[in-house]
Amino acid sequence: MAESINVAGSVYLSEGFRAKGKVSLLGSTIGGLLNCSKGTFTNHNGVVLSAESLTVTGSVYLSDGFRSEGEVSLANATIGGDLNCSGVFTNEEGFAIYAESLNVTRSVTLVDIQATGRVFLSGASIGGVLKCSKGMFTNKNGDALSADWLTDKSPEHPQHHQEINFLAHRQSHLKMTGQEF
Repeated sequence: MAESINVAGSVYLSEGFRAKGKVSLLGSTIGGLLNCSKGTFTNHNGVVLSAESLTVTGSVYLSDGFRSEGEVSLANATIGGDLNCSGVFTNEEGFAIYAESLNVTRSVTLVDIQATGRVFLSGASIGGVLKCSKGMFTNKNGDALSADWLTDKSPEHPQHHQEINFLAHRQSHLKMTGQEF
């Protein structure tokens, strides 16, 4: 556990990093980037990466071979760069990614993602674009991807702020209400 730590540079939990049980960065501040690329995090049906109220000056990478078995929580986190998620996120009985009220200065990319469990982006604020392509979102218990009250503040494409192109399992749902674009 590294709750409420202050790191002036970057944090790397990547390139073969393996954790069994919860990794907690709750309330921490990272002055660079958080890179979990090619990391494996396992806590079956529990929180595997607790990054609630985390502040990262740079980008966050949960990508390029990233694997989680359990909930990845980014609720109320602030990311000064991009959030890049690809890889396998599995939590069949709950949230694969829980990111309520997430604030991302740049873009959120959910490309080549396989998410089993609910991906929850409700109340998130994204300064760039939300891109979901080549992804598989599956949740046997309801919504596969929830983005209620999502705010996209992208100046890049004022007439087309959001790109959502994903394959959801037929028993899953996409829920998006009250967005601001």
